Amino acid sequence: VELSCCAWALTGREKDTLNTLADIGFNSIDIQAKTFQNPDAQSQIKDLGLALSCLAMSFNMDDGAALDSTSPTGRQTALDHCRAALDQAAGLSIKTTYVVPGSDPAGLPHFSETMLQVADYAAERGILVGIEHFPGTALPTAAGTLKYLADLGHDNLYLLLDTGHLQMSKEDPAAIIAAAGDRLTYV
Repeated sequence: VELSCCAWALTGREKDTLNTLADIGFNSIDIQAKTFQNPDAQSQIKDLGLALSCLAMSFNMDDGAALDSTSPTGRQTALDHCRAALDQAAGLSIKTTYVVPGSDPAGLPHFSETMLQVADYAAERGILVGIEHFPGTALPTAAGTLKYLADLGHDNLYLLLDTGHLQMSKEDPAAIIAAAGDRLTYV
């Protein structure tokens, strides 16, 4: 089992964050889009023996950008952001990425349209795309997210499973893992 920590769980300079994560025993970290991009950070990651296991694409988007935006311009800006994040992931040999859905269920058709394009772009680079179930969003439960993924039917869209969110939505982890099967990409 590989345990990874979201690097953004710590505040401060990237250099200090990397040192702290290595000091407390992590061998693997998750990063956000547009972070740890400078050569010094990448050298430090290598020197500390840290693996980059997942990239969170929906962070650090420009104002007005949203995967579920009613504005075509807002969706295109979000799509461009995700493509750049996937290029970043490919350059760092990260094979798993994910997004967090928007908060309005009415935006799911727009989210779906954009995510199909993100998934295609990622597949061309050999990168998996997870969608995180998140209470308070348009996909608040893991079970609902699995149904959503089945309805979309894209081979490169998966469930990113968050055990804390399972507790919040009162879902049984074992049942969700069994139901997810090969649609589970990251825990």
